[in-house]
Amino acid sequence: GDHAAARSAMNLLEEAGDQRRSNGGRVIVSWYPVDSGSVNYALRALRMASLRDGNRPTAHMLLEPWLIQAALDQLGNRQLDPAQQLIIVKATRTPHKVKWPEWCTIDTKK
Repeated sequence: GDHAAARSAMNLLEEAGDQRRSNGGRVIVSWYPVDSGSVNYALRALRMASLRDGNRPTAHMLLEPWLIQAALDQLGNRQLDPAQQLIIVKATRTPHKVKWPEWCTIDTKK
């Protein structure tokens, strides 16, 4: 039901099809080992997060708004306290694009 996720998936499938056609029907599989406990590469490959300030000591990952929206939608009647809300807002690439629940008390305009 998430349009952004569906578009991303369709784009990846189209890219895979283009690659297969350009390689005479062969599929090239790339293997990228990930450090134990690190999900950064997987998040970026799945377009769930973006790296900010990659060449600086302040480099950090920010989650895509569609992913945050999907997580918030799964909460049902549960609410997050202000400290939890702040963590999520700070971890979101564009928090103003998320439809935050009415109970959210943190300023989401970044």
